[in-house]
Amino acid sequence: MHRALPVFGTVALLLAACSGDGGSSPTAIDAGDTLTLTSASLSINGQPLQTGDSVHHNHDGAAGATRFEATLMSPLGPAPGHRVEVSFERPGGMMHSAGSFHLYDDGTHGDRIAGDGVYCFEDSEGAYGLHHMEAHHGQYDYDFCGFHPDGRETNHWAFHVTVVD
Repeated sequence: MHRALPVFGTVALLLAACSGDGGSSPTAIDAGDTLTLTSASLSINGQPLQTGDSVHHNHDGAAGATRFEATLMSPLGPAPGHRVEVSFERPGGMMHSAGSFHLYDDGTHGDRIAGDGVYCFEDSEGAYGLHHMEAHHGQYDYDFCGFHPDGRETNHWAFHVTVVD
C-alpha cells in the first residue's frame, strides 16, 4: 500500500509499507523543481581563479588545461544525471567567440568521480578556455547553468576573467 505525504515546497515523498514490520520507508523522490547550482569554479593548470581575475598572456599555459566545474544539488544532496552547461563569450577575432558546452558527471572529460553531482569539463585543447599561449587579450565571460528534467534553467553562476599582457 502506498500513501502520499503532503508536498512541502516541491519535494514529494511517497512511502510504502514494508512487509513484515509494518514500518515505512521512502521509495520515490521528486526533487525536479529544486535543483540548484551551489558552486562553480574555473582553474588554469590547477590554479583556481576568482571572477574578475586577470591572467597574463604568457602564463603557464603552454601545457595543461582550463578546468570548468560546478556542483548541482537537490534538497536531498548531490544531483547526478542532469545537465549542466557553460555559455561563453570570448574576445572578438577568436574562432567560435560565443557558444556553449556541457559539463559531465560521468567520470570523463576531467570529471573525477561519476555520479557525485560535481559536473566538469577539462579543456586541454583550448577550445573554450584561456590557458593556451595563443589566447587573445580581453575579457572571457563564462555563465554556468543547470537544467531541470523539463528543460527549465536553475540559477546561474558567472565568471569574468581577463587576459592581459
